[in-house]
Amino acid sequence: MISTRPGFCGSLFNRFDGPPVNIVHYSDVTAEQWRDTDLIVVDAVAAPGLIARRFPLREGVVIVTDGAHEKALWRHATDLGAGNVMLVPDGWPHLRAVVRDVGRGGLVVAVLSTAGTDASAIVAAAVALESCSLGQVCIVLDHNSGPGSVNSYVDDVDDEISGQPGGQLRVADPAGPPPTDFQITGAVRVSRTDHDLVVINIGSPDSPLTPAAMRLADVVVVVTTAGRVAEARSFAEQCRSTAHEVRLLEVPADFSQSVSLTDSDFRATCWAALTVPVPTAPTA
Repeated sequence: MISTRPGFCGSLFNRFDGPPVNIVHYSDVTAEQWRDTDLIVVDAVAAPGLIARRFPLREGVVIVTDGAHEKALWRHATDLGAGNVMLVPDGWPHLRAVVRDVGRGGLVVAVLSTAGTDASAIVAAAVALESCSLGQVCIVLDHNSGPGSVNSYVDDVDDEISGQPGGQLRVADPAGPPPTDFQITGAVRVSRTDHDLVVINIGSPDSPLTPAAMRLADVVVVVTTAGRVAEARSFAEQCRSTAHEVRLLEVPADFSQSVSLTDSDFRATCWAALTVPVPTAPTA
């Protein structure tokens, strides 16, 4: 929570049994905190100072007021892009429910490949289709700048794959320049609230979006071929400092020509890659 009134914050979250709430003065908020924190609760008294910091607009901002700064409240809410304005103590139950839901949402998986960007797209499509066949609601954020579009692979086979009811798949294939770090962070944050699985197809490890994907993903899948396992394993080791979990999926050299997304065994193999860790490299 961003505030200049520790006592006010303490009265709000005293005996709160939900996620931990950190109290930060508006002058101490970093760009990374503003970008990465799932939910930001702003004391209305601190809003003018926070607005002066000129952070980009983002999702997941709530303003809480006890009546202070009421005249400028709605202007401040607009300037911060707040999705909710809550008057306490009356709004405390709603605020508590919103804070309690922080961090809940679908699994975020990033897919990259040292075996070509088309391999990344195929694996991303396979994971998404398998998720859908299991009755999950899945979205693919396709940010592959190289050859291979998830949409093209999914469109070819989507009608041929059956599974449990309730499964839904959407592929977001944004046009234009790659999103900024801030934009992809917001897209993932919003997507995971409405989906069981969010797949980010990055393509190449050299993509400018790779650092953001490492930071945002719960699981990173690195696709490789037999001749490039050492390279992929080295990259996976680098990922460990920022990624939550790293998985390695070895595929044949003629992978893009030899596999079919209608093959349930192949989709299951890609799905299993989400749970099979990369062994840590031995140390001398």
